[in-house]
Amino acid sequence: MIPILFMLQEGSMSVISTSLATMASRLVSLSALALIGAGSMLGFSTGPPTQRTGASVDGGANCTVCHRGAPANADQRGRLTIEAASYRPGIKQTVRVTVEHPDALRWGFELIARYAGNETKQAGSFTPTNLTRVVCGAAGTPAPCNGDREFATHTSAATLLGSNGRMTFEVEWTPPTEDIGDVTFYAAGNAANNGGGNTGDMIYTSSTVVRNGVGCSLETPTIREVSSAASGAPNMAFNGLTSVYGTNFGPAGRSRGATEAEVRLLSFPKQMDCVTVLVNGKPAPITFSSAGQINFQAPFDQLNAATVQVVANRGLPNERASTAFSSSISPLQPALFTFSGTKSVAARGPDGSTPVALPAVVPGGRPAKPGDMISIFATGLGVTNPAWDSGDIARNASPLQIPISVEVGGITVPATDILYQGAAVQAISGLYQVNVKLPASLGAGDQLLVIRQGGLASQTGVTVPIAP
Repeated sequence: MIPILFMLQEGSMSVISTSLATMASRLVSLSALALIGAGSMLGFSTGPPTQRTGASVDGGANCTVCHRGAPANADQRGRLTIEAASYRPGIKQTVRVTVEHPDALRWGFELIARYAGNETKQAGSFTPTNLTRVVCGAAGTPAPCNGDREFATHTSAATLLGSNGRMTFEVEWTPPTEDIGDVTFYAAGNAANNGGGNTGDMIYTSSTVVRNGVGCSLETPTIREVSSAASGAPNMAFNGLTSVYGTNFGPAGRSRGATEAEVRLLSFPKQMDCVTVLVNGKPAPITFSSAGQINFQAPFDQLNAATVQVVANRGLPNERASTAFSSSISPLQPALFTFSGTKSVAARGPDGSTPVALPAVVPGGRPAKPGDMISIFATGLGVTNPAWDSGDIARNASPLQIPISVEVGGITVPATDILYQGAAVQAISGLYQVNVKLPASLGAGDQLLVIRQGGLASQTGVTVPIAP
């Protein structure tokens, strides 16, 4: 079964999922192709092929097929870092890509800049110099690229300039003339041994996200409501996935979820499109932002009374903060996710991928059958073992410390038929997964589904479709 990485999107009772067939390269390991040579006819001392930064939107390739040896980032003695300041539209700045390794003698890199909200789109443009080559698209034609994807890489002269176990490449980058929100940079680098072959070189990849230094909003945010992202019930749950609604959270018409660069280190960002959510003064991990809604995860280490603030342009001269909104954090608040705009529970079928839903609700969905094992998704179910901090991605099975019970169509499911209850693996830690075998005696149609925990019940009216 392929695990699912969930990112909550707009709508308090919706959940959008992305298969880890795509996301695995974002979170754990990146597939490999050739990058930079170490001085042999097999290498690329004048610059690698395009699409080699490890960004999954370009295919996930980096340098490790041609430079055979350890996987990217495996040798902990070295690293790649990207330095980029908050940008001002249309104002050129220098982006620095530093490759380090104590034994390396020759160096190379490739860098891209993309819209964080749509990584297929080029963000701004790079300037060719005697040390920086800029090529366009999959074909790698020379710049100017006229809006096509750009790849900045080394020239032959630049590959020999490193010293003291490191090399910093300086790339001139001009942002777009308009505010485009956050920009994601991806880079790959080669710390090569200059041995005349394609072995013994160390490959590194990294990414970073920068924001518009002018800020995304000059208006003061206001908060109308704080509630469960699954059920819409007021207030927050311990480590629970939560929505805050209001105004001036960002420019009208803009919305996005967390990007692959932002979760590459197995944790969700605490700032998105120039907005931050503070819970009792501490930044909370964000999964989605728009002008009127932000989805975030409540703290792992706090309970009882709480205040929530939305801050635009935090730390900048034009910072704007909402009035503190009074809320609370409960140890438990069981809530079931549903498919957007419906009462149909967000669930997957026995194959682990097909949505359990009528096709009119989710294209490609199928009702469950009595006796099927299905996976349902929830939040607000409390502590797991092991426990994960808010914003973390749960990397392995983590059962609930306080067990739940499940009722379907008025039938209590035997505890032995609840096959797993805990954190959803490879998902943000506030998302829980319950694998349950449906009663064989269920009738056809939409059957009510309830989970209970610690004397509390999930929201009413949630159903699961059962085939005749």
